Amino acid sequence: MTRGPEQPFPVWLHADARPDDFPAIERALDYPNGLLAFGGDLSGDRLLAAYRRGIFPWYVEGQPIQWWSPAPRAVLYPDKLHLTRRLRRKLRQGRFRVTVNRVFAEVIDACAERMGHEAFLERFERSSPDVVVAEIS
Repeated sequence: MTRGPEQPFPVWLHADARPDDFPAIERALDYPNGLLAFGGDLSGDRLLAAYRRGIFPWYVEGQPIQWWSPAPRAVLYPDKLHLTRRLRRKLRQGRFRVTVNRVFAEVIDACAERMGHEAFLERFERSSPDVVVAEIS
C-alpha cells in the first residue's frame, strides 16, 4: 500500500499487501467512529498485526472487510503494563481476580447470540484463543 497526503481515507488494502500494512490508527475517521480501511484478508498474520495495533475486522459476506479502530480504545501490552503499589495492594486483598482466556469460547458464543441476524460468528478456531480465525456472515 502506498499512501500520500492526497490519498483519501479509509484506504483500500490489497489482498497481496503485507499483513502489517495498515495505515496509522490516528488516521481513522471520526465519523463513522474508527473506520480505517477496507479490503485485505482475514489471514492469521493480518489478524495478529491488526490486533497488535488496536485494529479489528468487521466482515459481512458479499461485502469488503472493514477495518476499525474506534476512539477511545485501550490496548494493553502485558509486558509494558505497570501496576501501581496501590493497585497491587488491592489485588493482594483478594477483592478482584484477573484472568485471561478462561471462558474464551463462551464469550465468542455469547457475542454471536447477541448480534442476532445482523452478523454472527459461525465458526472459529477454538484451539488457540490468541488467534481467532473466523467466518462471519
